[in-house]
Amino acid sequence: MTGASDGYEIDGDSGTYVITDPHVDRIVGAYYAESAPGWWRGVVHGRVRRLFVPCAGPLDVAARMLRRQS
Repeated sequence: MTGASDGYEIDGDSGTYVITDPHVDRIVGAYYAESAPGWWRGVVHGRVRRLFVPCAGPLDVAARMLRRQS
């Protein structure tokens, strides 16, 4: 599976995904589906995140992972 979210590229399969920035050719994060339905865990821009995103595809989860929190 390959897709794009906010200028980033998403690549992966079977519940594990990598987010890359094609402009600088760099991995900015990775995330995976936990065993509990709807829960995702990952590291994006050096920050560990755990999110509940029910009934969402990998691109939706990537968009949520990429959102900056203050």
